[in-house]
Amino acid sequence: ENPSESLILLDRCGKLFHLHLNDNYREWDHDMIVGSVNFWDYLELFFWLKKIKYEGWFSLDVYPYREDVVSACQQSIENMRTLMGLVDKLGVERLATLVQERDATKTAEVLRGIFK
Repeated sequence: ENPSESLILLDRCGKLFHLHLNDNYREWDHDMIVGSVNFWDYLELFFWLKKIKYEGWFSLDVYPYREDVVSACQQSIENMRTLMGLVDKLGVERLATLVQERDATKTAEVLRGIFK
């Protein structure tokens, strides 16, 4: 499933109350640090959260098997802040325009710009 698609469906139905976040390899709920595997999916998710002006709750569902629990939660929070900052850097309206244009090569070029 695409997290952003689910987010928009929930929002349209008035059922978006809370976000429960972690990361995984998609075949199992690994409860990993947010954004550690599916970086681009999370960037898209935070774009849509800003686009719909989400003001609800976030919670973490991180179960570090080898890492320090507090550190894993801190890294998840910092990754979330970083992703939100990247959306701000790129600009919500600019990203919305890219979505409307449906030009994958232009979008790739713009997204690569976050690393400069």
